[in-house]
Amino acid sequence: MNFYKEVELILEAKNPAEKIEAFKKFYSVYKSGAVDFEKKFAAKKFAEPSYASICQVVNP
Repeated sequence: MNFYKEVELILEAKNPAEKIEAFKKFYSVYKSGAVDFEKKFAAKKFAEPSYASICQVVNP
């Protein structure tokens, strides 16, 4: 499992239940040590937070 890709997928989840379920699966694999930390992984830049569909985002 690619650590960074899985975390990115968790961050992209649109609803809380989906996000929690994805994290539980990720954490189970993470605890087993079956993760790969790809050194050259290119992080995605998000235009808005994943929770934007369920609440109003207020800029500081």
